[in-house]
Order: sequence, then C-alpha cells, then structure tokens
Amino acid sequence: MGVKKIPPSLYKLSLHSVSKMLLLQWEHTYNNNYAQYSKELKEKIGIIIPSTIYEQIFEHMIDSHAREIQNNALTDCIPSITCLINSIIIPSLRKLNLNCLRHMGTVKDEEIRYLENILLTELPALNNLVEISLQTSGTDFTLPTCSDEILEKIGSSCPRLRTLDISYNHTVTDKGLEYLVQYYGHEGCSELTKLSLFECSVTVEGVAMLLQGLPRLKFLGYRETGQSLLLLNRQASLSNSSLTLELAHLNNLGIISRTCKDIHQLKCGSRMVNAMLNHCPKLNGLKIRVNDSEVKLLLNINTVSILELVYNLGSPSSPGSNTIQYLQVCGPQFVSLSFVCDIFTVQFLKVISESCSNLKRLWIRSNKFICDQDVFNSDREKCTLTNLEVFFMRIGHLELQTCCIPRNVLSYVLHKSNVLQEIVLAMKNTLFCDSYVQELFGSIQTSRLTHAMILVPNKNVTISSLNLSMATVEALICMCPNLEQLGNLLVWDVSLEEVQELRRQLKLSNSALVLLYKIMYS
Repeated sequence: MGVKKIPPSLYKLSLHSVSKMLLLQWEHTYNNNYAQYSKELKEKIGIIIPSTIYEQIFEHMIDSHAREIQNNALTDCIPSITCLINSIIIPSLRKLNLNCLRHMGTVKDEEIRYLENILLTELPALNNLVEISLQTSGTDFTLPTCSDEILEKIGSSCPRLRTLDISYNHTVTDKGLEYLVQYYGHEGCSELTKLSLFECSVTVEGVAMLLQGLPRLKFLGYRETGQSLLLLNRQASLSNSSLTLELAHLNNLGIISRTCKDIHQLKCGSRMVNAMLNHCPKLNGLKIRVNDSEVKLLLNINTVSILELVYNLGSPSSPGSNTIQYLQVCGPQFVSLSFVCDIFTVQFLKVISESCSNLKRLWIRSNKFICDQDVFNSDREKCTLTNLEVFFMRIGHLELQTCCIPRNVLSYVLHKSNVLQEIVLAMKNTLFCDSYVQELFGSIQTSRLTHAMILVPNKNVTISSLNLSMATVEALICMCPNLEQLGNLLVWDVSLEEVQELRRQLKLSNSALVLLYKIMYS
C-alpha cells in the first residue's frame, strides 16, 4: 500500500542507543552518586564525543526523559528534568534546544526557578552557542523559561549566537532586548540573523531599538514589525540619516492583545510602504493587513516573493479591482500567496492561475465563496500553475457553514501541476460526495501527493459531517502512491472501527501512511 516506512539508519540507531545508555546510567546513579557522575559527564563527554553529535544526544536525552515524566505524571520517584539538564549541559555545546519541554504541561514553580538558576549559572561558560531555543507555551507554569536576566547572560556570553527563539515568554521585556545589542562595555549578539519573540512583553519602541542595533538580522518573529519600522523611518527623517536593514521578512498582522477598535492602526498604507522601500531593500516575505485600495501601493515593492494579505482592519473585507491589477502586473514574482478575506471568487482564482506562473504555494481562507464566472476549456488552457506544490482552501468560519464549489473550479486550479504535494480542502461543500472527490483527484496529477486533507472549517468535532465513505479512502490510497497523510476521517462518513481495521492492514504492510481521525482545527 503505497510508500513504505524507511528503516532508521545505523547512525540514528547508534544515537538512540548511546542516549538511552547515558540516560539509564544517570537515572541509576541519581540517588547514589549523582554529583560524581554529573561531574564525569561534564569533564569527559566533551572530549570523547564530538560536539555536533553530543548536541543530538543532549536533545534526545532531554526529550526522552520529558516523555517519561509525562507518562508517569502521578509519581514523584522520577528525577526532575532540570536535574538532568544540569548534569549534561557542557561548555562545548553549539546548540541549546529546550523547546521539547513545553509539551510537559504545567510544572511546579520550583522547577521553573531551578531551570532559571541553571541557565544563569551555565550560560557564562557557553561561549560557543550559535543557536538557543527557549520557546514556551505561553502560560506561567510551563518550561522552558526565559527572562530579562537570562537575556543579559546571553548578551554577555554568546557573541557567536545566530538564532534565538524566546517566543511566548511573558517575562521578557524591552529591557531584556537591550542586552542583545552591542554597546560600550557590552558585547551583545551582533551576529544574530534570526530572532523569534512572538507574544513577549515587548513594545514597538523596544523592537525598533533592536532592529537598529542588530544590523545582520534577517528574520524577526514579531507581529508588529511594520509599526517599529514606521518609528525608525520617522526617526531617520528627523535626523536626516539613513538606515539600511538586512530584514528579509516583515510581519505586521498584529499581536494577540490587539482589539478590533485599534487594529486599523496596522493598515499597510503609503507611509509603511515608503518605510519598507527606505530601509528594507532585501525584503522577500511580507504579512500585512490591507483594504483593496491599499494593495496598489505594493506595486513599488518588487523584491517580495512570499505574500500574505489579510483583508481585515476591524471588520472583514474582500479583494477587488486593485488586487486584480496588482496580481496581473506582479504575479510572476510570487512563489507563495496567502489570502484571508470575507469573499473569494472564481474571478480571483482565474487571475491567480493566469498571472502567477511561478507559484508554489496557494493558501486561501475566506468566509464565503462566490462562483461569479464559469470555467471553460479555454480557461483551463490559460492556467499557468505548473509549479504548484501546496494548495489550501478554507471556506467558512463555522463547521456547519456550507458552500457550493463545482468540481471543475478546483480541477481548473490544480490540473496543470505535476508536482503537487499537499492538498487541504477545509469546507462543507454541499457537492462533496464519493464521486465528486474521486473525479477531482482523477483529473489532477497525484503521483507526488503526500498529504490530502478534506475536512470542515474551524473545529472538526461532528462525526459524519461530510458525505465521504471508505470507498473514497481506498480510492485515494490507490490514486496517490506516495501518500503519507490522509484525513480528517473523523468528519467523513466512516466509522472508527473501519479506520482501525485499515490502520491494522497498513501496519502489517509496513506502510508509512497515517490516517487522521481526531478532533482538530482547520
């Protein structure tokens, strides 16, 4: 049945065995000779095992122990994860990734304090770090953790750092960002090229200071970078100075705490476009909020190939004539397009299909879809989407909201591509049935398709929401020889028993295909 599971390489098996052996030995000595064993690990492990390999062992040990703690949540006999980190962290590390800890859920406050103390103690010796990942889940009692004090240690101890992820740490403020910037008597992290600080307690002013102080920064994970850029542009105008940034990605969709009343301030108007032109000559990725009238301003930016347009400045709106003009002129420069809007139409699908010949990813999320035009054979010939790899289309904002999209409309968009890898149709299409879906997939190239998702919009909880049976499951498996994921069967007209039986058959044949049958959001 299709693609088979690839057996793990000898290297991966060896890595797993060594990690497991070290972890078992550490757990065995924890209650007896913990301090001595930890000392030996720190002193000898860096000499015996090359740092690039030990980094993977380090992550594997932490991930395995975190899972063990999760599986035995009701017992206190397992040594804490912070004790393990303290035992195996060594100065030669180039990569410190603790992101897996966020899946442990709520932990005791003393665990958080202990990890903070470990980082504050060990970071001064970790001068070789080039990557640090301390992203948490956004709640106050989860690991890992980051604070202004930890950023101070990072700024003074990690001059080679290139990647830093501290997203969702609410205790990080503008003061912490200052420590990352080089100033008199403080080295900072001037080599940083990628920084993620989504939903930290930072301000537009603090991020503007950061952009000015980190000239090599190419990616900034912050949802109001455009507002900071506006501030820098005003400052540059007042001082009659110039500032050129390496920034290749700009996100100005707005932080979560933004309300509908003030979201209009995020509009990508002429001032913001001018700021981009003045300071970001290498801008490649852009995520912005617009009305249709503002889209024509983007004609002056010819470096962007990845674009997300959100038509909502307090209330949903839709693309119009200015968007059409923009796509007809600039379409060939895009490899990825995303639209979030109120209404999407066949006309816009035609404009995209005829104008964006280099498009690899098309992502559409709208509340409604209107078939304002017919699709004829002559239209199919004009479609230029031969490179499309990913197609996502969600229609509706509630799971029971219906739409009506003829099969030939979807087939028109997809039929020219022979490199399709992923199709997601999140809609309660009243026309969906076994014959509809099977004919759709039969009309397109599916030899490289790895992911096929047909589900309802928003939360998928209602069983049998879509009129699709096991006949379509079996047909898609036959049509798509490289399929690795198929779903969401929870909302199809199939039973859990049928899914479990097919899973059993797939397992017996060593198939890599995963059948999704679960509550999820689209």
